Amino acid sequence: MRAFGKKSVLFLLFVIGLQSQATDQFAAGSYSLGLSGTGRAGLSSPEAAFLNPALVGLLESSGQVTYMDGAPAESAHRTIIGASLVDAEPNNMSNGVISYRKIRRTGEGLDHAADGELWHGALGKILSPHFVLGISARRLTYQIPGSSLKDQWNGSLGMLYLFNSSFGVAYVLDNPVNENEDIPLALRQNLTHGLGVYFKPYEMARIRMDVTKQERFNPSNNVDFAFSFEAKTAEMFMIRLGHLWNGVEGRNEWGGGLSFVGPKLILDYGFRQNLKDSETMHGVDLRIPF
Repeated sequence: MRAFGKKSVLFLLFVIGLQSQATDQFAAGSYSLGLSGTGRAGLSSPEAAFLNPALVGLLESSGQVTYMDGAPAESAHRTIIGASLVDAEPNNMSNGVISYRKIRRTGEGLDHAADGELWHGALGKILSPHFVLGISARRLTYQIPGSSLKDQWNGSLGMLYLFNSSFGVAYVLDNPVNENEDIPLALRQNLTHGLGVYFKPYEMARIRMDVTKQERFNPSNNVDFAFSFEAKTAEMFMIRLGHLWNGVEGRNEWGGGLSFVGPKLILDYGFRQNLKDSETMHGVDLRIPF
């Protein structure tokens, strides 16, 4: 792919301004948050690069800023701020997304708050009318008081098969690189397999189903299952609902959200609530098509 142009220069200048603020690689954005984490087989937002890099091959050029805050579980809190840029110019060899996230995590078995930074890059290319392939790489760094920086390099490999414009299936391999044993368990990136299905029964509705299985710390080989429904309710508004059954931790979550889809900008709101203790994450994204 050709080098990014002026858009990426502006993006880099923007993220420099985030250095004193606070995101989490699992909470890619507010759109997928409201879908309970589904979207590996279909998501038209820059955060799709986190779920399945193959989806990058289908994106259009755009920019996104995201802010998320809340408690994903009891005695845990996360604050997330970041930005993403999609370069999908026609003369590129492949589409690309570059993202930056600033992370702050407390609780989750950590003795102190953990401040992190995530750089994430993804490439996606349409290889045939039905098949799309993508790859991503990321560098995640955490700073914990009283200890040295905890650095992790990892990535994802994603594939998407489109039977037609209304139905697709996906496979994603996340975090194939061996874990850094010096990093606290709560902050490690676990090897995970993911399957996704996308179905658009008619123009104004979308159904998504995702199944994931982590390979470490999962002696019973449990899976996570998520389902979501999205519908267009008016000319410029979308609503969405989702449910996640977390088989590893044995809990249920539900999510929801809405979008304003204007000609010059798109505003997303999403939330995800743990039904066990009612702890909730909220998020807002602003997307600008180029």
